[in-house]
Amino acid sequence: MTKVYISVWGFLLLSLTACQNWLDVQPKTSIQEEKLYSSEYGFKDVLTGFYIKMGNTGLYGKELTYGFLDVLAGRYDNSVIADNLYNYQQEYGSLKDNIWSSAYNLIANINNFLYYIDLNREVIKTENYYEIMKGEALGLRAFLHFDLLRIFGPIYQEDPQAASICYRTHFDKQATPRLSAQAALDSVIQDLKQAELLLDGRDNEQFTADEYNEQRDAFLVLRQLRMNIWAVRAMLARAYLYRGDEISKALAYDYAKQVIASSHFSLAESNQNRILFSEHLFSLHIYEMGKLMEADFGTLASDNLYALQETIDELYEKSSGYSTDFRQNNYYFQNIGGKLICKKYDQSAYSGAYDGAEIMPLIRLSEMYYIAAECSSDAAESVDWLNTVRHFRSIPESLDIQAGEDYDKLDSRPGMDHSKTMRVNELMKEYQKEFYAEGQLFYFYKRHAYQSFFNCRLSNGMRSENYIPQIPDNEIIFGNNN
Repeated sequence: MTKVYISVWGFLLLSLTACQNWLDVQPKTSIQEEKLYSSEYGFKDVLTGFYIKMGNTGLYGKELTYGFLDVLAGRYDNSVIADNLYNYQQEYGSLKDNIWSSAYNLIANINNFLYYIDLNREVIKTENYYEIMKGEALGLRAFLHFDLLRIFGPIYQEDPQAASICYRTHFDKQATPRLSAQAALDSVIQDLKQAELLLDGRDNEQFTADEYNEQRDAFLVLRQLRMNIWAVRAMLARAYLYRGDEISKALAYDYAKQVIASSHFSLAESNQNRILFSEHLFSLHIYEMGKLMEADFGTLASDNLYALQETIDELYEKSSGYSTDFRQNNYYFQNIGGKLICKKYDQSAYSGAYDGAEIMPLIRLSEMYYIAAECSSDAAESVDWLNTVRHFRSIPESLDIQAGEDYDKLDSRPGMDHSKTMRVNELMKEYQKEFYAEGQLFYFYKRHAYQSFFNCRLSNGMRSENYIPQIPDNEIIFGNNN
């Protein structure tokens, strides 16, 4: 995989906390904004830097993928996981505060980029570059805000009017109030719709059969490593699903189907490519990913993340005939004395460029199938979406989910959450199996307000407040206690 570097670290280290009414002094080594944004190359350089910053371990290089979010979802059996995990103010207090500040720091820089791309539009000479770069930046702003909303906001279906996050759209010193979850979500969708308009008809053409041809414009290849048109539409499917009313679910369904029908992505039939690169709608290149993973998933690491063999066996229902499911085979998990280490990001399996080396998936095609399954008004169609993914994961047709009369009734099966329908519980089991070490499972549990879940450490189950990390104390100090 070609390594990507940028020369504007001084600029990207500029610090702006989300809603506070102050700015840190710009580092003396940083490039003056006017000079930086005086050329097309400068805009390209800064935009590339956003993706590099997203790959930091405090964001999607760890904590918002296989790290903090999967710890919250009960993925690992480490004894280091504290009983007081879900009060968020003790062992993990600084970690969640860093997620907040790092994401808003990046959002601030994106807002600065968006200001200058309109101010200096005339310096962008290459056809479609203005629209593509602005569309990417708007999509990234929505992507970051949406994950902050999913983490720090309320359980949306319980209280969409509850205070959630700030939605920053300007790079300035003005305090920004926390919005209701509904208002924040509206802003996410507004940014995504604007990004879709900018990218549609321009970005689509970059997804071609010669995508890896190095004679092409290097800035426009490997679009799944950038916020592309299909990632924007996938995000719209996520956002409308999150809103959850019947009209929004119909929109989520339509967007998910558009992505599935795009023909640019395909479900993988095996995990010989561990991260299933053909399914990636949006992912990040993580520089020297192998070294970063060694501390958490290395066989010699003293404090790595692991699950017990019995945990994985139960999670993947091996005793119920699911032993053929390739999501739990030896290519994904290595057994070391009964402790299973996730090998999804093991870099030894990649042989050349453009095959998934050093890549962290953020949105995959299978999620679009699950969104279609959750939102379809037809039970038979819903199970078809689910079973299609299961077949690609080597689960035999004899174990197909059936669209019987109980599919959309409260689930009365032993061991299932009886407050959820069978449809939702079957989706929950698929999220458990499909997105191991990718950070998506906790969002599903929270969206559906599961009172307990597989490997949950709380003896009395999850309450609503256990799903909602407190915003950083300094936000309250600076007045954002509305």
